Amino acid sequence: MTPFTAESYAKQLWAALPRGESLETVEWSRRHRGIVWLLGCHAVGVPLFSFMTGLHVWLGLAGGGLLAVCAILALTPSLRARVRAALTTGGLILASTLLVHLSGGYIESHFHFFVMMAVIVLYQDWVPFLLALISVVVDHGLIGTLAPTLVYNHSEAQHHPWIWALIHGGFILAECAALLVYWRVNETVQSDLYQEKERAEAASKAKSQFLANMSHEIKTPMNGVLGMAELLSHTSLTEKQRRYVDQIRSSGGDLLHIINDILDFSKIEAGKIVLERNPFDLAAVMREMVESFLERAHAKGLTLSYRAEEGLQTHVVGDVYRFRQVLTNLIGNAIKFTDTGTISVTLQRSNGSAGSFRIAVQDSGIGISPEAQAALFQEFSQVDGSSTRKHGGTGLGLAISKRLVEMMHGSIGVESAPGTGSRFWFTVQFPEEMIDGSVMDQDSGAGHIAA
Repeated sequence: MTPFTAESYAKQLWAALPRGESLETVEWSRRHRGIVWLLGCHAVGVPLFSFMTGLHVWLGLAGGGLLAVCAILALTPSLRARVRAALTTGGLILASTLLVHLSGGYIESHFHFFVMMAVIVLYQDWVPFLLALISVVVDHGLIGTLAPTLVYNHSEAQHHPWIWALIHGGFILAECAALLVYWRVNETVQSDLYQEKERAEAASKAKSQFLANMSHEIKTPMNGVLGMAELLSHTSLTEKQRRYVDQIRSSGGDLLHIINDILDFSKIEAGKIVLERNPFDLAAVMREMVESFLERAHAKGLTLSYRAEEGLQTHVVGDVYRFRQVLTNLIGNAIKFTDTGTISVTLQRSNGSAGSFRIAVQDSGIGISPEAQAALFQEFSQVDGSSTRKHGGTGLGLAISKRLVEMMHGSIGVESAPGTGSRFWFTVQFPEEMIDGSVMDQDSGAGHIAA
């Protein structure tokens, strides 16, 4: 057992004290704004209080002006954080001092110091805390002794100011001890939360990196398999062998699509997707995409149509690859989940502003219940188990589409009910200054097609 010594006790006490400056910048700024707002209220309240008491009105007005200056300077971003904290601290303690003096030393007004000390400790910084403590000591120890009538309103304290200064000082020290305990506990909790956040972010990063690495490792040989299957399909094969090769190509394509979804998801999670800015014709791209799906729609006996609002100016600058990815997912889902009927793709202006478009894909498929819609755009979400088994998929397509649409300053949603089909829509916003003002011609893709 370690023997008790003054040195060991001092070391334990030092270790138990808060470290200070433990707040992150965002949290510090949030608390600072609240404290400055409180200081601003005192800049108005102190002069009003002096008018109410009728004592030292000019002192109240001058004090209110000084508090307002402190509040304004405390909001100056060019000043260091500790300087701004010191300004608000000085202002709040000055407000307490003024209230005590303006009230003629009423004992109830002294409680204002206790409240302000509790507010100042929210900075969790030694500089404003010690500044506030020293200010209180100066006010009660120095002014209380030299001019006791300004601090105390009863004769006992006015005749023996040092005794009452010690009594008040004892209360302040007791409060400071309690505030230091709160401060230390709060620092410990914040440190634990920060460490847990770091561990969670590291785990998420490791997961995303693992998914990306594994997807790349699988994608390389899969491309080889698909390439060889493509070459094999061009050789002399029996009908049975050709069916086998077609099945290999179809299954490999599905697997490659899943791998690409996982790769995109891991990139989005890691924040590594950056949208390109290249000029393209939105209407022409949509027309080409719909035409590329006509064969799949014909194979299921579906009617696939496309219509664009007349007069749209659709020459834009953006990431055409990611736009194609979102629309491909929606059209592909519509064909996948529709057995009979029609699918329509529409393009129109959104909210009347240049560069803002609304794209919708309407189908006559199985529909989606309100409960399933609530989780539809979440990662690994499926409409239901039976649909997953029948149609397949990872549940990442719509989640990825949602992230991409948001990166294009838009939103995505669905309107559906079981048995009545679904209408998936999304909006995109391209920079207005990048919009080509030329009028769309007949070859640009405006109009409609149907199959």
